Amino acid sequence: METEFYHALIMQLIIYDTEFTAWEGSQHRGWGLSWEARELIQFSASCIQITEHTLTIESHLNLFVKPNKNPLLSEYIRQLTGISQADIDNGLSPKGFFQQLADYTQNGDIAMASWGNDLHVLQETARLNQLNPDWIQSYDLIEVFTPFDINTNVSSGELFRQFDLPLEIHEHNALDDTRSLVASLTAIHQQAPKTTFQSLQALINPNL
Repeated sequence: METEFYHALIMQLIIYDTEFTAWEGSQHRGWGLSWEARELIQFSASCIQITEHTLTIESHLNLFVKPNKNPLLSEYIRQLTGISQADIDNGLSPKGFFQQLADYTQNGDIAMASWGNDLHVLQETARLNQLNPDWIQSYDLIEVFTPFDINTNVSSGELFRQFDLPLEIHEHNALDDTRSLVASLTAIHQQAPKTTFQSLQALINPNL
């Protein structure tokens, strides 16, 4: 009971963003060509601790992952993300990535949240590599921002502009997009700390 009460007062959460393989027109096609897949190439995250009064950043993670099906990046995705082929060639294998993610999330005990919920990218990458992603807890961070008077129909890398924050961002790079998400979450927490905390709590632990 004391543990449940403690977790009701303080929450640990991982805010993350992903980049994945894409080609000119692949989004319009829904990655529908036989050789196309949404394979993870970059995962960036910040682990935060949040209460009704404070929000602190505990750690950061930024990993590059070498896809198996399409290991050579398209010119399109290199230009979009700023990720180089060398980044990918020196990246983790998908199996190595999921092992690191398991360590970072304490085998899924720490929940994650992203803009629009990028869980499908992790699931597709796991499926293509015969790995089991069922231990991952991932939620849609947009729901936490819905009560605030902002436009949520923007990308994760654009979100910080809703709060006039002085960030220099390379949109569509997971590291910078995560910076945008954390800065924006911090902004709404400063505006309404109790509402923000309770919204996150309802998202992650609806039965508390």
